[in-house]
Amino acid sequence: MGSTISIINETNCILNIALKQVTPIYYENKVLPGQVVKREVGKIWFTLEATLWTGQNDYTDVLKDINVSSVARRAAGVMLSRTGLYKEIINGAVGLVIKAGQPPQTVTIQNVLLPATFSPDDHQIVVDWVHKFVVREHGIYAGGDKVIKIVGGPPAVIDPLESGEGTQFLKSTEPFGIIQG
Repeated sequence: MGSTISIINETNCILNIALKQVTPIYYENKVLPGQVVKREVGKIWFTLEATLWTGQNDYTDVLKDINVSSVARRAAGVMLSRTGLYKEIINGAVGLVIKAGQPPQTVTIQNVLLPATFSPDDHQIVVDWVHKFVVREHGIYAGGDKVIKIVGGPPAVIDPLESGEGTQFLKSTEPFGIIQG
């Protein structure tokens, strides 16, 4: 029948995690450090992807309301992800701003705070973590139970609020990684 995939967030950051084919099939948003995402899945191939959580970049089932066959849904997902409109939407959401009330030495990308001392290259790395991925691993076959760990990443201070919104203050841009066990 199927298998169980357990994905452990062993980073210091809040992540959004998805098992994808063309679009996310299984996903969990706002996965806290130390939290385990467990999914019962079919014996199929996946791409594991995770983004840095901001409270505004959650994975969703973007095609759930389209009443067409699954093949047509996949084709629509590929078309959407390759259009200039999609890229425009993503790039428009990236703006670096200094929020009112934040210390002037802090730069904000949505709910992710960065030291003002970060270089432009560091800023771009974090923007990519938010809008692309922190890790992406193609070719994961769910032929048996698996445990996958997302590791590494920057030291971070997390300040989640009761409302579910909050912030992550990143202290560096150390890379993330994946360990399959």
